[in-house]
Amino acid sequence: MTLPAPGAPAGTGGAAVLWVAAQAPGEVAQRLCETATGRAWRRARSGGVWQGWRREIGQADLLGPVAFEAGLPSGAVFESGTTAAGRYLRLADGTQIAWAEAALFAQVSADRLEHVWSFPAPFSDTPQVGATLPGAETGYTGAGPGDLGGLMQETGAASAALRLPRVAGAPAFAAGAQVAGVRLMAVGRWSAV
Repeated sequence: MTLPAPGAPAGTGGAAVLWVAAQAPGEVAQRLCETATGRAWRRARSGGVWQGWRREIGQADLLGPVAFEAGLPSGAVFESGTTAAGRYLRLADGTQIAWAEAALFAQVSADRLEHVWSFPAPFSDTPQVGATLPGAETGYTGAGPGDLGGLMQETGAASAALRLPRVAGAPAFAAGAQVAGVRLMAVGRWSAV
Protein backbone atom coordinates (compact mmCIF):
# COMPACT_ATOMS: atom_id res chain seq x y z
CA MET A 1 0.00 0.00 0.00
CA THR A 2 1.01 3.64 -0.38
CA LEU A 3 0.86 6.12 2.50
CA PRO A 4 -0.64 8.40 3.57
CA ALA A 5 -3.89 6.45 3.40
CA PRO A 6 -7.24 6.77 5.19
CA GLY A 7 -7.08 5.16 8.64
CA ALA A 8 -3.26 4.96 8.63
CA PRO A 9 -1.19 6.48 11.46
CA ALA A 10 -0.46 10.21 11.23
CA GLY A 11 2.98 11.09 9.91
CA THR A 12 3.43 7.97 7.79
CA GLY A 13 4.43 8.12 4.15
CA GLY A 14 5.69 6.13 1.19
CA ALA A 15 5.34 2.44 0.52
CA ALA A 16 4.17 0.23 3.38
CA VAL A 17 3.09 -3.30 4.20
CA LEU A 18 -0.04 -3.98 6.27
CA TRP A 19 -0.48 -7.30 8.09
CA VAL A 20 -3.94 -8.23 9.38
CA ALA A 21 -4.75 -11.07 11.77
CA ALA A 22 -8.36 -11.81 12.69
CA GLN A 23 -9.75 -14.22 15.22
CA ALA A 24 -13.37 -13.17 14.77
CA PRO A 25 -15.13 -10.33 12.90
CA GLY A 26 -14.79 -7.95 15.86
CA GLU A 27 -11.35 -9.19 17.00
CA VAL A 28 -8.63 -7.96 14.63
CA ALA A 29 -4.96 -6.93 14.97
CA GLN A 30 -3.04 -4.85 12.42
CA ARG A 31 0.65 -4.09 11.99
CA LEU A 32 1.82 -1.47 9.50
CA CYS A 33 5.46 -1.13 8.43
CA GLU A 34 6.98 1.60 6.22
CA THR A 35 9.30 -0.22 3.82
CA ALA A 36 11.79 2.66 3.40
CA THR A 37 12.28 3.45 7.11
CA GLY A 38 11.29 0.22 8.85
CA ARG A 39 9.12 2.19 11.27
CA ALA A 40 6.18 0.09 12.46
CA TRP A 41 2.82 0.72 14.13
CA ARG A 42 0.18 -1.61 15.53
CA ARG A 43 -3.40 -1.45 16.68
CA ALA A 44 -6.20 -3.82 17.62
CA ARG A 45 -9.96 -3.97 17.30
CA SER A 46 -11.92 -5.50 20.14
CA GLY A 47 -15.69 -5.56 20.43
CA GLY A 48 -15.87 -3.70 17.11
CA VAL A 49 -13.86 -0.69 18.42
CA TRP A 50 -10.40 0.18 17.04
CA GLN A 51 -7.69 1.27 19.46
CA GLY A 52 -5.39 4.09 18.36
CA TRP A 53 -2.22 3.30 16.42
CA ARG A 54 0.85 2.75 18.64
CA ARG A 55 4.34 3.09 17.26
CA GLU A 56 6.66 0.17 17.95
CA ILE A 57 10.06 1.06 19.33
CA GLY A 58 13.03 -0.66 17.70
CA GLN A 59 16.79 -0.52 18.04
CA ALA A 60 17.04 2.46 15.68
CA ASP A 61 14.60 4.41 17.89
CA LEU A 62 16.62 4.21 21.11
CA LEU A 63 19.19 6.99 20.63
CA GLY A 64 18.46 10.14 18.61
CA PRO A 65 16.44 13.36 18.91
CA VAL A 66 13.54 13.10 21.38
CA ALA A 67 10.26 14.83 20.51
CA PHE A 68 6.59 15.09 21.39
CA GLU A 69 3.69 15.12 18.95
CA ALA A 70 0.08 15.45 20.11
CA GLY A 71 1.16 14.81 23.71
CA LEU A 72 2.93 11.52 22.92
CA PRO A 73 6.64 10.77 22.48
CA SER A 74 7.36 10.71 18.74
CA GLY A 75 11.14 10.60 18.55
CA ALA A 76 13.81 8.44 20.10
CA VAL A 77 13.76 7.11 23.66
CA PHE A 78 17.04 8.82 24.65
CA GLU A 79 18.91 11.87 23.34
CA SER A 80 22.46 12.41 24.52
CA GLY A 81 24.81 15.28 23.80
CA THR A 82 28.04 16.97 24.82
CA THR A 83 28.95 20.65 24.64
CA ALA A 84 31.71 22.77 26.14
CA ALA A 85 29.37 23.35 29.12
CA GLY A 86 28.94 19.65 29.94
CA ARG A 87 26.77 16.70 28.96
CA TYR A 88 23.03 16.09 28.87
CA LEU A 89 20.57 13.24 28.60
CA ARG A 90 16.98 13.77 27.51
CA LEU A 91 14.36 11.05 28.03
CA ALA A 92 11.23 10.51 25.95
CA ASP A 93 9.02 11.31 28.98
CA GLY A 94 10.30 14.93 29.03
CA THR A 95 12.96 14.50 31.75
CA GLN A 96 16.39 16.07 31.24
CA ILE A 97 19.59 15.53 33.23
CA ALA A 98 22.65 17.74 32.69
CA TRP A 99 26.06 17.54 34.32
CA ALA A 100 29.52 19.08 34.28
CA GLU A 101 32.59 17.32 35.64
CA ALA A 102 35.10 20.03 36.59
CA ALA A 103 33.54 23.42 37.32
CA LEU A 104 35.71 26.18 38.79
CA PHE A 105 34.28 28.44 41.50
CA ALA A 106 36.34 31.65 41.59
CA GLN A 107 36.51 34.50 44.11
CA VAL A 108 34.21 37.42 43.21
CA SER A 109 34.26 39.13 46.63
CA ALA A 110 35.74 38.65 50.09
CA ASP A 111 32.60 36.71 51.01
CA ARG A 112 31.79 34.64 47.92
CA LEU A 113 33.10 32.24 45.26
CA GLU A 114 30.99 31.95 42.12
CA HIS A 115 30.50 29.89 38.97
CA VAL A 116 27.98 30.61 36.19
CA TRP A 117 26.91 27.43 34.41
CA SER A 118 25.20 27.67 31.04
CA PHE A 119 23.47 24.31 30.72
CA PRO A 120 24.62 22.09 27.83
CA ALA A 121 20.97 22.01 26.64
CA PRO A 122 18.21 24.35 27.86
CA PHE A 123 15.44 23.16 30.15
CA SER A 124 11.78 24.08 29.61
CA ASP A 125 11.56 25.36 33.19
CA THR A 126 13.85 25.92 36.17
CA PRO A 127 15.65 22.66 37.06
CA GLN A 128 16.94 21.45 40.43
CA VAL A 129 20.71 22.06 40.59
CA GLY A 130 23.28 20.53 42.92
CA ALA A 131 27.05 20.63 43.34
CA THR A 132 29.55 18.16 44.79
CA LEU A 133 32.76 19.69 46.11
CA PRO A 134 36.08 17.85 45.80
CA GLY A 135 36.73 15.46 48.66
CA ALA A 136 40.45 16.16 48.88
CA GLU A 137 42.13 19.44 49.77
CA THR A 138 43.77 19.48 46.32
CA GLY A 139 40.96 21.42 44.62
CA TYR A 140 41.02 24.32 47.10
CA THR A 141 43.14 27.46 46.70
CA GLY A 142 42.91 30.26 49.29
CA ALA A 143 39.86 28.64 50.92
CA GLY A 144 39.34 25.35 52.71
CA PRO A 145 36.26 23.13 52.82
CA GLY A 146 35.43 24.43 56.31
CA ASP A 147 35.39 28.03 55.04
CA LEU A 148 32.47 27.42 52.66
CA GLY A 149 28.77 27.63 53.35
CA GLY A 150 25.97 25.86 51.52
CA LEU A 151 25.40 26.28 47.79
CA MET A 152 23.28 29.31 46.88
CA GLN A 153 21.87 29.75 43.40
CA GLU A 154 19.88 31.83 40.97
CA THR A 155 18.66 29.35 38.40
CA GLY A 156 16.76 29.76 35.15
CA ALA A 157 15.95 27.46 32.24
CA ALA A 158 19.24 28.15 30.41
CA SER A 159 21.80 28.76 33.19
CA ALA A 160 22.52 28.93 36.90
CA ALA A 161 24.61 31.42 38.88
CA LEU A 162 26.04 29.27 41.68
CA ARG A 163 27.60 30.77 44.80
CA LEU A 164 29.60 29.37 47.69
CA PRO A 165 29.48 31.90 50.55
CA ARG A 166 32.10 32.32 53.27
CA VAL A 167 30.87 31.00 56.62
CA ALA A 168 30.76 33.39 59.57
CA GLY A 169 34.12 33.56 61.33
CA ALA A 170 36.14 32.24 58.38
CA PRO A 171 38.84 34.50 56.94
CA ALA A 172 37.86 36.67 53.97
CA PHE A 173 38.51 35.12 50.57
CA ALA A 174 41.66 36.60 49.05
CA ALA A 175 42.02 37.47 45.39
CA GLY A 176 42.59 34.24 43.47
CA ALA A 177 40.72 32.04 45.95
CA GLN A 178 38.98 29.20 44.15
CA VAL A 179 37.61 25.68 44.29
CA ALA A 180 38.37 23.54 41.23
CA GLY A 181 36.92 20.20 40.16
CA VAL A 182 33.37 20.83 41.40
CA ARG A 183 30.82 18.44 39.88
CA LEU A 184 27.48 19.94 38.88
CA MET A 185 24.16 18.29 38.10
CA ALA A 186 20.77 19.66 37.05
CA VAL A 187 17.54 17.67 36.76
CA GLY A 188 14.36 19.03 35.21
CA ARG A 189 12.21 18.94 32.10
CA TRP A 190 13.09 19.54 28.45
CA SER A 191 9.38 19.46 27.65
CA ALA A 192 6.46 20.59 29.78
CA VAL A 193 4.38 17.61 28.58
